[in-house]
Amino acid sequence: MAKKLIATRRILYKSKNYIPGDILPENTDMTDAWLSSGSAIFEDVSSHKPLKAQPTSAQAGTEGINVVNAETDETLIGKVPLTETRKKEPAKRKPAKKRVTGE
Repeated sequence: MAKKLIATRRILYKSKNYIPGDILPENTDMTDAWLSSGSAIFEDVSSHKPLKAQPTSAQAGTEGINVVNAETDETLIGKVPLTETRKKEPAKRKPAKKRVTGE
C-alpha cells in the first residue's frame, strides 16, 4: 500500500490551507517539521477517509453584558427559554369557515 502524508491539524503551506484529513505534499522541506510536531502522519491511502462534520449553528441570542461566563444557556439575552409548555407541539387550528355572501 502506498503511504501518503495526511494533515492532523490545520496547516498553511505556500498560500494553501490544509485541514485535518487533507493529503499534504511529501517532497518538501517542511515534511520533517510536520511529522516531528504531530501536525501530519504517514497513512495508507486505502484506509484514508475524509473527515466528516455535522453542520450546526448557534442558537439565537446575544451574550449578556454583565455576566462573567456568558457561554451558558441561562446567560443569553433574547433567547426564548425552553419550558415544558413550549416543548409541546402547538394545537392544530380548525380551518376557517367560508363566508357565503348573498348576491
